[in-house]
Amino acid sequence: MKSAKWSLRSLAAVAVVGMLAGCAGGASLPAASTNALSSMASRAPSSTSIQPAKCKSDHGVSVNPCSISLSLSNPDENVTTKGPKGGTFSFNDKTCSKDGIATITGSGNTFNADWGSKSGSCTAVFIDKNSKGAKIGTAKLSITNKA
Repeated sequence: MKSAKWSLRSLAAVAVVGMLAGCAGGASLPAASTNALSSMASRAPSSTSIQPAKCKSDHGVSVNPCSISLSLSNPDENVTTKGPKGGTFSFNDKTCSKDGIATITGSGNTFNADWGSKSGSCTAVFIDKNSKGAKIGTAKLSITNKA
């Protein structure tokens, strides 16, 4: 009987010591958990591996960048168009200017988008035509205004 009491007291003492030790280092993780976390972190993709979406080209016609964000700290952006030699660019931003999101100005292959007074998104379409006036292709510029 004495040995049973002695065993229970020993077990209780070990439990108390274990709890106190757990309180002292309660914020620490076991080594196995730490290794698992670092292993998962090493497999996570790094931010440098994320590539921006490529701009689409229609029969060699494109605009770069093809997506812009306008705001008080970035009120205007320059964009350039590219197409087959001999083409002439025009643009359609009726939705952007009508909705007060942005206004596009420019000619040739260089254009400027200026922010409007209203927040929102729109798409300006650049059209490249050959010397006979036939459409070669189009390029779309996505605009987001955070007014």
